[in-house]
Amino acid sequence: MTETSLNTLGRINLIVRLSRGLFAIERRLMQVCIGGLLLLVVYAILKTALGSPLYWASEAALGLMLFTAFLGQSMLVYTGRHPAVTLVAEVSGLRFGALLTKTVDLILLALSLLFLILAWLLFDPLGVIAANFQMMDFAISSGNFIYQEPTNTLGISKAWIWIAPVPTFITLGVHAAARLLNGNTTDHREAL
Repeated sequence: MTETSLNTLGRINLIVRLSRGLFAIERRLMQVCIGGLLLLVVYAILKTALGSPLYWASEAALGLMLFTAFLGQSMLVYTGRHPAVTLVAEVSGLRFGALLTKTVDLILLALSLLFLILAWLLFDPLGVIAANFQMMDFAISSGNFIYQEPTNTLGISKAWIWIAPVPTFITLGVHAAARLLNGNTTDHREAL
């Protein structure tokens, strides 16, 4: 093998290892999120039953559910169990089926990049930096009031809820790239 092909294999292995490591982190984080959801919901139900409902707990649970859903989708891409129409790939020949599977992973990679670009445009971190982190100045100069709108009961900016899925766009992209570079030969269905 030439030095160039060895370097390419090293990069592929690096992305595959990164994907595997991210999945391990996602798995632990998912366990924490599910546990947190359980505690929040049970606590809110108990307080409501005792006559003093906690509306912030319900709103916090919704935010956590949002993040958990995106985290779960990223994990499903790693395992190869993500939602996809696979009937055509399953009944077609091996070559065409593999091409369709690669196409699905390529589309997932493109979507993760698109979501990251849209998040970048929405949150406009360079605009926030240019406004010296003065959110009101940023909102007035840009017309982007994303950081100004508070949640109904938590009292924090809704931007903190809306930014929750952004890290999962990155991990989804890493998992899709690893599946593409690894030839889709890794089916990690047992990982969940």
